Amino acid sequence: MGTAPAAALRQILCTTTATMNNPANNSPSTYYGFEDDFNPLLDSMQSLKFDKSNTIFAVLDTDILEYILKFLTGLDLCRFKGVCTASFRVVDEYMRRVFTVNRIFSPFFTPEQTILLRQIQFMTSFLVSGSAAVQFFERTNYPGGDLNLYIAEEEDTNSLFRFIESCGYTFKNSSSQPTSLKKALEAKDNWVPLSSTYRQYESDYDPPWFMATFSFEQQRPSGSPLKVQVTVSTGWSDAPIFNFPSTVVMNIITSMNAISLFPFSSFHLYETLVTTPDLEESEREVELQKYSARGWTVLRRKKIWYMDGCDSPEEYSAYMRHIGDEYCWIIPLSSIHGRDNYDYMLHGKYWVYDEQRSKAGDRVAHMQLLATCHE
Repeated sequence: MGTAPAAALRQILCTTTATMNNPANNSPSTYYGFEDDFNPLLDSMQSLKFDKSNTIFAVLDTDILEYILKFLTGLDLCRFKGVCTASFRVVDEYMRRVFTVNRIFSPFFTPEQTILLRQIQFMTSFLVSGSAAVQFFERTNYPGGDLNLYIAEEEDTNSLFRFIESCGYTFKNSSSQPTSLKKALEAKDNWVPLSSTYRQYESDYDPPWFMATFSFEQQRPSGSPLKVQVTVSTGWSDAPIFNFPSTVVMNIITSMNAISLFPFSSFHLYETLVTTPDLEESEREVELQKYSARGWTVLRRKKIWYMDGCDSPEEYSAYMRHIGDEYCWIIPLSSIHGRDNYDYMLHGKYWVYDEQRSKAGDRVAHMQLLATCHE
């Protein structure tokens, strides 16, 4: 945002949305949020005949329109999509084109390899997260970024590792890991504990969960090497996501959906709330400075409770949340082998908030996954 075309269109959107929210117009009373795919009015628009000859789209050059849409936030795209039939068609086509995982995988794998990788993702349920998922929702590319994959140890990790190595990548051990990938997987003394992000819902016992990251590199004729990092956790594959230093990177891409847990603050307000008290201050600050430089405002502390005068978006103020709830932004992806888009990740993964003092001495928001899930 911040450009003249986008600012002008945002004003139009606000005016149009206010008009549509007028009860006298027989339109839905609420026209905001990210669940536009479930809005009855938008669903009905799909079946209407699209004629843009008498709309602004008839005189707008395609490149100009693309430029304008590029600078709209995700929420503004959903609002613009609901303005009229013509805007629905234009924005729907744009979103289908830009919100594709092929754009995330293409710097690291060929089109043929990407198809195989998505099949492996469907079979092993690994997730894409970190900066790659941020780039997906932001519709941008960060030069030199890594591809971050997350998988549960109980899944077929060997299939994923063998595939990555078959694509020309070589395992690069860290200073604390053996040089052999097999031995590195077996050497669990150096795995990082994740128990602070997990608790048994009906028990005082916290089973120990751990994670380890395995890096792979592929040398290129020029420039820095391509890097793929696979994080293996002894618990759920999404458990490490709740150990991230701030909320902007708390997004996941499954084989069926892209899901942002804090879309309003992350991709509309461009704010990120500091989390995870377990990280060393230096490690946390590196990550925070990275996203601060990319345009996000870092919130060191914020009232997040659903009581006590909360000054935060509802995605923070709800005491208990779950992946796939009404605060998430969910973008369905192209299906694999024509399978239905039933995504187990959208059902039953709950977390709650508390507040803890970090290793740096400040108090930060903290999230705990619940082991027993409510259906």
